Amino acid sequence: VALDRIAAMVDEATGAAEEISIATQQQRSASDQVVVAMTQVSEVSRQYAAGSKQTAAASAQIATLAAAMQDSISTFQVEGSGDVDVQVQLIDEYADVDEVPTTHDEGVSLH
Repeated sequence: VALDRIAAMVDEATGAAEEISIATQQQRSASDQVVVAMTQVSEVSRQYAAGSKQTAAASAQIATLAAAMQDSISTFQVEGSGDVDVQVQLIDEYADVDEVPTTHDEGVSLH
């Protein structure tokens, strides 16, 4: 009877040890998955930061180009162009022309 109880306790301890071993393996697998996920989050964050820097640089370049373009076109004036409709008409008129005239043409001069 005592040996039976000892054998039952050994079986019980063996079962508990097996359950602990399985739980430990599951925890290790879960920990490995967390490490992989954190590595992916870190990479995405790095890419996002790099993309943000590129966007900021491109925005600065666009602002510089816009200012340069504004300076370039500010020297051009169409006489009598105070009316926006006249400007739109000229744009429409010369949109498909290879060369826009630079001398007096139909009473409008471009400088």
